[in-house]
Amino acid sequence: RTARHSVETRIPRHLLDAMGLACHDLGFGADSAAVMFRFYLERVAHTPRLSARLASLAASREARGRAGARFSTKLNDELYAMFLGLEKKSQLKKADVVKGVIVQMKKDILDDRRRDVRRSIQGILRLAS
Repeated sequence: RTARHSVETRIPRHLLDAMGLACHDLGFGADSAAVMFRFYLERVAHTPRLSARLASLAASREARGRAGARFSTKLNDELYAMFLGLEKKSQLKKADVVKGVIVQMKKDILDDRRRDVRRSIQGILRLAS
């Protein structure tokens, strides 16, 4: 049986809203946000250019704000190890790793509208729905 690790933290409300908007923009409901977060966690962990930018994404203007919204997700062993690796490599707190991943998601899906990434995530979300 696969272990499930809970990741819970407080982040600014607008980041949760951005995840919901990204889901809707791709044609899925906000209930797909957890799958999209896991996809992006793996993407950032396996892309050196993105993992190197994680600290600057977490400190960006887009990531600022009162941390009043509760973020919670469950990760399997492999994804949890990736999350801990990003925390250690970037020397960021849990909330900052989450913020950096969500800001990258927002940039790719909503701001830059990257076709390659959009196609990949739509396929994953279609399979998960």
